[in-house]
Amino acid sequence: MMDAGLSFTRLAVCGGMASNELYLVTLATVAKLPVVVHMGDNLMCLGGAMLGYQAAHGSPMSVTRGDSRVYQPIGSLTDYYDAKYSVYREMTRDQLKYRKLMDRK
Repeated sequence: MMDAGLSFTRLAVCGGMASNELYLVTLATVAKLPVVVHMGDNLMCLGGAMLGYQAAHGSPMSVTRGDSRVYQPIGSLTDYYDAKYSVYREMTRDQLKYRKLMDRK
């Protein structure tokens, strides 16, 4: 994300995966950002309304929410996930190379 010029200070998660603590900690660690889960009802509707507001007005809607939980990255695992992602990227490049090779046959 950062390589593409995007800047984030945190990630907000809602929906079914927001109740999976292992997923949330892993996401925070891989993204190297805190993950915020807001507690409450109809958060998907609120998210849709916020996106609609931003599309209509060109600026994000400010919302103050009550209870939330924040999951922090596990610093000791970030190097591990960086290496894993490097392997994934290399495998993807290799697969594209093999596909081109086989398409010539």
